[in-house]
Amino acid sequence: MGRCNCRTYSLVVGIIEMLVCVIFIISSLTIITLHCILSQDGNKKTFNTTMGILGTDIYGGNTLDEVTKVKDKEEVNVMSIIAFSIGCFIVLLLAALLVIGILRDRPNLMAPYIYADFLFIGLMVLGTIFGPFLDENQELSTGEIVLNLISDILYTAFTILLFTPIYIHYRRMRDNQDQSEQLALRSSTVNQVRYVQGGDV
Repeated sequence: MGRCNCRTYSLVVGIIEMLVCVIFIISSLTIITLHCILSQDGNKKTFNTTMGILGTDIYGGNTLDEVTKVKDKEEVNVMSIIAFSIGCFIVLLLAALLVIGILRDRPNLMAPYIYADFLFIGLMVLGTIFGPFLDENQELSTGEIVLNLISDILYTAFTILLFTPIYIHYRRMRDNQDQSEQLALRSSTVNQVRYVQGGDV
């Protein structure tokens, strides 16, 4: 992939991640607000209906009450949604740094995003390797374990494929910056030598 294509691709990925995070944060704040307003006893039925409609798309086909429940009251676990919002905010910040770093040609601003992705991919690889040995998977049949393993491998490979052009552009920017610094240092050294030689003369 060419230099320009990698740059454009990285910008598009960063902007899309920012937009998705903003949507998720707004959705989470909306759910928390609805929880505060509608979770009273008189509005319990309306609250559960509203959460079911919102939760179907956001939480993978499960209603929000099915995903996060308080043991005794069957209410939304607001702390889980807050934690989710914080995670989205962190990703939003990393994606914003990525976009700013690309636009300003500053690889040091891209570095947090790169290192975070390395960490995420590393955790995915560990999960793929050790996932079949977890207690929760011991009750699955061999066929289900194999299917889960294949899906994990494909998802990890797809994530690495998406990340590679961004890392390539980051390395190019960093190498160019290092070369510029070396040239500046050499130029400064040469000027100092000429100044000293001129003074001796």
